Amino acid sequence: MAVHLIETSEEDSYLAVARHISELLNEGEARTALAETPGSRFTQDSEAALAEGRFGDLLNLLVPHFDVLFQKTSGTDLECCVNVISHLVPRLPPHQVRSAAKQVADALISKVDEQAQQRLQGLTELYNVADDAKTQHILLRLAIAYATKANLANLLGPVIKNRVEDWIKDWRLTPAESRDLYLDTAALLRTNKRRKTATKDAYKLTLRCLSTFNDATPEELASVKETAAQAVSEFIRSPDLFQFDLFESPTITQLKGDSQYDHLYQLLEIILNGNLQGYGSYDKSKLENTTEEEVQTKVRLTALMTLGTRSTHELKFSEVQQALGLGNDSEVEAWVVRAIGKRLLEGRINQLKGTVTITKCAHRTFAAAQWKELRDQLAAWKDNVQQVSQLINQQMQDSDSSKGITKGLMNGPTAVYA
Repeated sequence: MAVHLIETSEEDSYLAVARHISELLNEGEARTALAETPGSRFTQDSEAALAEGRFGDLLNLLVPHFDVLFQKTSGTDLECCVNVISHLVPRLPPHQVRSAAKQVADALISKVDEQAQQRLQGLTELYNVADDAKTQHILLRLAIAYATKANLANLLGPVIKNRVEDWIKDWRLTPAESRDLYLDTAALLRTNKRRKTATKDAYKLTLRCLSTFNDATPEELASVKETAAQAVSEFIRSPDLFQFDLFESPTITQLKGDSQYDHLYQLLEIILNGNLQGYGSYDKSKLENTTEEEVQTKVRLTALMTLGTRSTHELKFSEVQQALGLGNDSEVEAWVVRAIGKRLLEGRINQLKGTVTITKCAHRTFAAAQWKELRDQLAAWKDNVQQVSQLINQQMQDSDSSKGITKGLMNGPTAVYA
């Protein structure tokens, strides 16, 4: 069988798409040799625009027929048509590219239908052909919004969740733009019910966003009060989250005393302090989307973490029992094993002595006090290294001196003979 290689150009691709759309427009139309049809007029206009290099006009002819393409074309044919139209955008003069990209994007996301996945794929292809940061930023925001609306987080979420920081840096986004990107991506991830880690990933992005408000105005803080409350609520509900670094952040402290969110702040404080007595007096009717037992479990684990961060020496079973409100030694062992299993601490249980030795423990929050502790530890470590270095140098000097004395004694005085 003979194989023929046919050389084509982008112009040929544009004409092929135009003629395909023409055929779709002519479906159901009566045709005669002389009669003009919607499709024939469309083809003539498209060919003229292409021949004269009027790529903007050609794009304006093709884009309004996206719905026809998505209704009557599918599979590879649809993908090729959308990609070819997207590749028209870079052919326009630079000052027209951004508005043209937005025009194509708006047409792609105009509907959420059975072809939603193909529409999102077309939008990502359009993003790939864009060559400036501002246009890419606009298209990414549109893609995230459409994926959220069309429940396609399982497709887009895993691709973008770890790239947000890079985009913010590479595109030099403003604080406001950065916060919007954090929150848009977090909102997308929360709609992904297929990935167990999606909610945790969304929570991390939300905290990243809130961490940018340390020097914010009261008005800016008020604008994210609901977002801050949502982050606190997610922390409280999650059985796997035990560290909340923004406890002293103004975005979180503004919840204290708030008529709507004070109960969340109070419960967050109880959990981070491992305060079982405080939880005992907490109004359980204010718990949201969680149970009393689940929160009590979290408080007990953070109470154990509190013991672990206060000291690295042996803890008696009786100390753990009192702090966690337990009844016997077997319960102590079970809770320590549970904490080790969640990687909250490292340690050993000595059943004979009735002790727990905690060698390493995670912090429940990492704020100013923890940073000071870390600085002090690093300073002490630096001093120890310097002292060891000085000791080694001194020993080397003493060793060199000893060698010189020994060599002199062994050689003895030089004899002089008359």
